[in-house]
Amino acid sequence: MISTLATTAITLALTWLAWQPESDTDPVIEERMRVTYQREDFQDRSDAMAPTLVYDKTFFERFEPSSVGDILKRIPGITGSADAGEFEVPQLRGLEPRHTQILINGERLPGADNDRTVTIDRIPAELVERIEIQRAPDASTDAQGIGGTINIVLKETAAESGLELLTGARFYQADDKTRGQSAITWRGALGTARASVSASWLNRHNPKVQTTDLRDESGASIFKDERNVLDAKDLNIQTSLRWELAGGGAFELGGFLFDSDRTEREMATLTVLDFPDPPDGEDGEDDGSDDEGDGQDGEDGEGDGEDGEDEEGEDDDGGTEPPEDETIFDDTDDRRRNWRLRLGLELPIAGSGNLRLGLSHDDLEVDEHADIGSIAEEGRQVEEVETDRTRDHETRFRAASRWALANDHLLHVGLDLSEKRRKSRRRFFEFDEGASAELERGGVFAIEERRVDLFATDTWEPRKAHHVQFGLRLEHTRLDLPDAQTTRDRTELFPSIHYRHRVSPYTRIHFSAARTTTRPDFQNLQPFPQRDEPIEGFTTFGNPNLEAETALGLDAGITFRFAKFEGVVGGNLYFRDIRDHVEAVQREGRTLEMRNIGDGEAYGLELDLGLPLIFLGLPNVSFFANLALQHSEVVDPITGRERGFNLQADHVINTGFLHSFPQLGLTWGANWISQGDVEENLATEKTVISTGDALEVLVEYRWAERWSLRLTGRNLNDGANTVAFAEFDGLLTESDITESGFESERSGRSFFLVLRVQDPFSRKGRK
Repeated sequence: MISTLATTAITLALTWLAWQPESDTDPVIEERMRVTYQREDFQDRSDAMAPTLVYDKTFFERFEPSSVGDILKRIPGITGSADAGEFEVPQLRGLEPRHTQILINGERLPGADNDRTVTIDRIPAELVERIEIQRAPDASTDAQGIGGTINIVLKETAAESGLELLTGARFYQADDKTRGQSAITWRGALGTARASVSASWLNRHNPKVQTTDLRDESGASIFKDERNVLDAKDLNIQTSLRWELAGGGAFELGGFLFDSDRTEREMATLTVLDFPDPPDGEDGEDDGSDDEGDGQDGEDGEGDGEDGEDEEGEDDDGGTEPPEDETIFDDTDDRRRNWRLRLGLELPIAGSGNLRLGLSHDDLEVDEHADIGSIAEEGRQVEEVETDRTRDHETRFRAASRWALANDHLLHVGLDLSEKRRKSRRRFFEFDEGASAELERGGVFAIEERRVDLFATDTWEPRKAHHVQFGLRLEHTRLDLPDAQTTRDRTELFPSIHYRHRVSPYTRIHFSAARTTTRPDFQNLQPFPQRDEPIEGFTTFGNPNLEAETALGLDAGITFRFAKFEGVVGGNLYFRDIRDHVEAVQREGRTLEMRNIGDGEAYGLELDLGLPLIFLGLPNVSFFANLALQHSEVVDPITGRERGFNLQADHVINTGFLHSFPQLGLTWGANWISQGDVEENLATEKTVISTGDALEVLVEYRWAERWSLRLTGRNLNDGANTVAFAEFDGLLTESDITESGFESERSGRSFFLVLRVQDPFSRKGRK
């Protein structure tokens, strides 16, 4: 709370400092920032009408992120719940992952999981040019994503030519292991085309230690000590070519390949700490029956011997002897391959317009195999096998045109067509004395989704420094579920309006209103059991009658730029009125069903700033910070009480600084990340997840204009993620706890040493 108040106070002070008198002339403000040792430290705003934050590679590469997940956790308003040392699925505004839309180069990316989410830890940071956070969509963007849209822009062709090389090593203190990485980017002329080729290889590693205390209503206590090691080999390639056409226009050809081979090895020992004796009443009944037995046995002359055998058997059958310690394992092999091929054509239209055509195809392959079992005296025994095989193919076509009309109107119209075919098969096998048996059908399904979308926007400047954009998007979706013998047709309109006013040369305000949607997860539409979903121990049935969630969203914000030196401070208020919210509802016991539970709302405040501390006499020190306060309300379908959405943190803070010594070529800095606890309510189980704070420090040395050596330390405070859960015995009461547990997980400290060089064979230095 102290950090929150301090950050807010700094923001208000800087807001007062940043205010400038209104000017009659508009300054030329670049859409993206040019890099100096001051400016590279700050985020930027796009000049697009929809409120959009832009972070280019010079902003995020300083802490040497390995994946897009490492990038996004430093961006305002983005949280995530994952294992220690990982960041897999982002959440904008703290809303559940399905409410965040992930795009690559403006187009949807198929996810490996069947819930429409995308695991961004497989996308390498070295292939990324910039990240765009669209807080509210315009009509030309897919309306999917109530929380917002993250557009990952990969490295593209550029006017300048050059070669960039990277090599590095990563050391993990938890198990004293070292892994390597390398990357290359080349841009230049290839015949008559401009070309860009990037490739990266990364050997990822994440050792984790987890301890768990479990206790049930009888007082029995079990301690679980787990070791988990993740290793992944990622090979990624991205390329693009662009030919300028005679008479104007251009032809583009591009694509990428993400290939990840990942293994995860878990081993845990279960130790019984407390095992209560049987209740006194049960002991008394046993003693009485034994006495009667002794008398009868004495008549036969065999009472002593039989009585001794009975007592020993009763100990075993009665369960008064505590169970022995157990060692279990869970070994997972995961292979994912995702590639895209894209063609683009841009043609001028007579007058002041253009026509853009685009055709792209995405292909995703996922193969996962898990062996689960125990380790006994005779060795490892596999008791259960899980396999997951997914194939996803999606083809898209876009035709869009822009015209500059009279009276300062800019018209943008377009057509989007897409077809998706997805097949997923998840199977479970149990082994008993060498024989295997397949369990319930669980998770075998296919879907076919066809979409026809039309959009139009009109951007108008009614007065100088005032811009308004009206937009309308029509989306028609036909979804076929062959296994469920169900076909769904849905047509929706999504209007939007954006207003932007430049109050002064350095001050801008914006307002947006837009209707958005979140379509049901693929797996949640299948009326079949999904084992261990959404968490282990539960079985969830899909529901073909699920309706899509929709929301009316409002955003209002202000941005100040500093007149005498680079820097920016901004704030944004948002509100989402969400209809037909989807959650898992209890059928009975630990069996759930997905349903629309009613309406809810989410709202919050987002603050961000970045500035060199020139006004404090520190021209080479840059300070950056962001704060998001998040809140939501929905009625719990089990308790009937009002609560927040599942997995929403109430705040997230990121702050840090960079201190440069230009004459020495040295830079050092630190970054601190913290987010609030998240809560998940699932039937009769409640879970609270705490993500540990993370402290990062870097030291960089640059020489000869194009060489740099950077040392980065992560999680230097050795923060831990914790999970506390409790299960209750009733639907509408939480008075009696039947089982509870507390988990703590750490990944330890890690250190990255990376060498970069720009144009190593050039004598002229960096271009």
